[in-house]
Amino acid sequence: MPASEAVLQPSPSKRQKGSVPGEPTARLRFTKLSENASAPSRGSARAAGYDLYSAYDCVIPPMEKAVVKTDIQIALPSGCYGRVAPRSGLAAKHFIDVG
Repeated sequence: MPASEAVLQPSPSKRQKGSVPGEPTARLRFTKLSENASAPSRGSARAAGYDLYSAYDCVIPPMEKAVVKTDIQIALPSGCYGRVAPRSGLAAKHFIDVG
């Protein structure tokens, strides 16, 4: 078998669906700080992260920056890392960045 065919085979970890039996499921704990707050949500069942939502309507002019309030507090599960990142499609098409 040529080496290139072996490279194209999916790894065993990519073939598995769902979580590993016996492992606890990590839960994202959060608190709404106002009536304007929206709960974080996943875009799909296998999403790597959660979508966050602005608690208030705002317009950010081109080439400007703004602090956008979510009005939530998040408690990350033990061993997890929290990061706010732009959605890849919006970032690439409309030059939206976070940081």
